[in-house]
Amino acid sequence: MSRSAPFSRVANQTEKQRILDALVAHRGEVSIYDRNKKHYTLTLKYYRDDGKISARLQTGEGILYPGEVTINFQLNSFQYFMRSEVRFIDGGDESDFLIDESRDLFKLQRRAHFRVRLVDLFQGRSPLNFVINFKNKELKESYPLADLGAGGMALLIPSHKFFRLEAGEDVDGCIMGDNLRMELRARLCHRGKLHNNANYHEILGFRFVSLPRLQELHLRGLVMNFYHQLFNEKEPEKE
Repeated sequence: MSRSAPFSRVANQTEKQRILDALVAHRGEVSIYDRNKKHYTLTLKYYRDDGKISARLQTGEGILYPGEVTINFQLNSFQYFMRSEVRFIDGGDESDFLIDESRDLFKLQRRAHFRVRLVDLFQGRSPLNFVINFKNKELKESYPLADLGAGGMALLIPSHKFFRLEAGEDVDGCIMGDNLRMELRARLCHRGKLHNNANYHEILGFRFVSLPRLQELHLRGLVMNFYHQLFNEKEPEKE
């Protein structure tokens, strides 16, 4: 990976405890990714006498097996990640779990509409493409995504193609990937030249236009899935 993972450890233990206390006090939700990369949502309940966090699996989430997991949650506009372990509560029912919060806690260093750099995560080959429906053409053009966020994206323009669009103009298209097809409108904000790149000569930055709330949430979930992969791919740097 060409760049270090954008995570920093919450080194101060008092600060870490304050964050977890606030999460439990608000009965916050945490996203769990197990060893099979399956996603679940847990609702935190309270601290037990042994200091562990009690949580309950939300209905309709399937079956979460105890073991090593990656945990993600949002608090005060920041995204946090940690590796941990969940297990059944002794004597509890099948939906009650304990989360071991003794592991290191990491904060994602990103803006509100944070983006994930797909070309870094996938060693230069993006898993997503944006297929554009040009109004004055019968054919469609497909371009790989350099990055993606809930508020916008960046496209890579291959060396043999030219993108005839000016800043401020809108395009209609579809983000395509494995089991993904999302139609939306995007507005070109800026374009920049790429040097010393044999495959691509330009990168274009877009923001999404009039994005429905449901699509925004879908994109946020997709971006967080990619960040989970990034978090598990490389041990975050410790301060």
